[in-house]
Amino acid sequence: MNHFDIIFSSVSFNALPFPVPQDLLLSALVSTNHEETLKNADRFLETKDYRTAAALYTAAVEYLQVPTSAERVAYILCKRAECLLRLNYVQHVLHDCDVCETLTGCGNEHVAFLRLRALELQGEVQEAFIHAIVFEALNPEKSRDKDAVRRLRTKVKSLFRQVSFCYLRMLNGEHQIYRTIDILMKQGTILFEKNKPDLALSIFTEMVNLAPRAEGIQMAHEYRAQCYFIQGKFLQADQDCNRALNLSDRESISALDTKIKIQMQLGKFSEALEILYEWRMLIDPEVRLKLILSNN
Repeated sequence: MNHFDIIFSSVSFNALPFPVPQDLLLSALVSTNHEETLKNADRFLETKDYRTAAALYTAAVEYLQVPTSAERVAYILCKRAECLLRLNYVQHVLHDCDVCETLTGCGNEHVAFLRLRALELQGEVQEAFIHAIVFEALNPEKSRDKDAVRRLRTKVKSLFRQVSFCYLRMLNGEHQIYRTIDILMKQGTILFEKNKPDLALSIFTEMVNLAPRAEGIQMAHEYRAQCYFIQGKFLQADQDCNRALNLSDRESISALDTKIKIQMQLGKFSEALEILYEWRMLIDPEVRLKLILSNN
């Protein structure tokens, strides 16, 4: 399915959660020049007539001349999703975000904002928190929702604090900690594998700060070390490698691998060789056996 199959199947008037009056579509507000229709939609968005604005953004997409850029369509869809968000049509907002990401091959600051707000409205705090982190990383000036990360971090921590009350709440609180760490780890790993180390770093840092002693946090240090290494921040990378090694009783192959790369980049080849030998002991049982026998 190409971009425009997606558009015509998912971005029609039938995809809206409410009927569009025929007289609106026949009015002067809808022009064969989609730019004029967009301007009209923007005016209704400013006056908080979100239904009319959403209908006009949909009309603007339908009047786009083919071929056009996927980014242009995604831009208009984000505007429509913003209207639907104001009307609390959460599932439709998330659907439009999915279409935007399919069209462009990635998300952006606007999509991250829409997702965090929609998921927060839906009560999915941990998932919303992830998108808040990504949103802040993509929008360091914080042009909108400046409080998103702090607000959602507080909500996530409130789930953790359920550990402090009764036994059942303690179990639920522990579950929420593990679930949050798991969600953050999965998203951070996805971003890292998509060659977005800056965004991945933001997520792994939140993990380390939220639950520094949680099970599985070793992996966050390992990935964060790799992110720092890619950025050329060798000191920070080495510090995270050391934390991962401490947590694993020096059995983190990933941390040793990154430390070898750091020493090589710094021109410290003898140190790199020492770490390489330690690394080989972990991946080659014969090397470890020889060391044990030599010590005896």
